[in-house]
Amino acid sequence: MKLIGAAFFVLLTMLTSCNQDSKSLKKSIIRDNAIIDYTIHGEGGNTLLFVHDIFMDQRSWEAQVKNFSPDYTVVTIDLPGHGKSGRGRSLWSVEGFAYDVNTVVRQLKLKNVILIGHGLGADVNLLAAIHRPKDIIGYVAIENFKNLGIKKSKKSQKDLDERLKSFDLSFANSNEQYLRKYLITGETSDTLTQKVAALYRNGYAPMGKGILPELWKSDSMEKKWLPLLKWKMHLINVDYKKTREKPLKKYAKKGYDIQLFKGTSHFPMFENSNELNRNLQWAIDEIARENERFQYRNDDTIQSQS
Repeated sequence: MKLIGAAFFVLLTMLTSCNQDSKSLKKSIIRDNAIIDYTIHGEGGNTLLFVHDIFMDQRSWEAQVKNFSPDYTVVTIDLPGHGKSGRGRSLWSVEGFAYDVNTVVRQLKLKNVILIGHGLGADVNLLAAIHRPKDIIGYVAIENFKNLGIKKSKKSQKDLDERLKSFDLSFANSNEQYLRKYLITGETSDTLTQKVAALYRNGYAPMGKGILPELWKSDSMEKKWLPLLKWKMHLINVDYKKTREKPLKKYAKKGYDIQLFKGTSHFPMFENSNELNRNLQWAIDEIARENERFQYRNDDTIQSQS
């Protein structure tokens, strides 16, 4: 009887735990020797798939999950080498991450997917959208494409080479120096600075050493990839650094729009999540107007756009 009682108590605890968070489902998939940790939040006719920046993880999107999961299926993932995902790879690349995103879309049978990526996540999603366009209805990039098309000077190339060498000597210190030089400003709060500095210092070094050289040369890749995008690009950037629009007009063949808002850093989801949510909703509404596959929720009934 004691065993039966104990078993009943465990079962009751499990059921209670499930009921406490019935709209979130946390699971994982495996690709190329690495677990991909993901969470599904909410339920809707359209899927918002959020992909974080380098050295971040799916917790970056907590404010967005809370805001959008009542009306959409929201999927957040940890890219391999980040968060709770696996580290069992010997080779790391943006293309590999793109295959990870497409694996999640395929295995979860996600439909009407709007890809939303921050920094590295925007490049990953761009390539994912090119590789597997049939399930995608829109593309949103956050804090990216600011310097598209800029040809590196000899000095900047020398700085890049020296930076790569410094990563071999002290990854954590060099990573934090890069963050402080390029991704935050003197006006960024101490709380935010300390939060992201800890993430950058503690980033998984083998992954970082594989991805960062590719990421720092991403402008040349983006010039190649962006013309292949089959949808209008919706870009959301913070104005702490200028976004050059002339290259966007040249390479975004299906067009683009850009939402700029005030901030002091590369991390709007931490600095001004409400403003980011407003800009994301605007982009989603634009995608709805552009795409007949977008589904609208009315009184808990999903109806296709006519």
